[in-house]
Amino acid sequence: MAATSLGNIGNWGIPNEQSGFILYDMGYEFSQQEKTVLTISGEVQGLACYQQKGEVKISGLVPKTSPFNGKLGTPLVLANAIPAHLATTGGTTIVMQISRSFSNEDFEKIEITATHYQFLNIGP
Repeated sequence: MAATSLGNIGNWGIPNEQSGFILYDMGYEFSQQEKTVLTISGEVQGLACYQQKGEVKISGLVPKTSPFNGKLGTPLVLANAIPAHLATTGGTTIVMQISRSFSNEDFEKIEITATHYQFLNIGP
């Protein structure tokens, strides 16, 4: 059931279901490499920013039907758009790590870490 929002509030969590697992947490971390140019006295006079990327972390439960079957090193198609904090749009998100956990008193859980490279385009 959807929440009823009253008053001035922020965006509600995760707008779209992810295929292959029951999504309950999703986060992004953006980073880049940087190189400074210094004067002879050690003051910054220039800066180059490069190799921007976004790390995606997804947590959820493994559904009984149609569970996630992605493989390491393959593209990950996300149902929710990556926030636009990188300098350019486009690119590809690659699965880097998959964690599965099992318990006799809980549901099967899955965590996926993927990296979005803005200039990496994999296509037919």
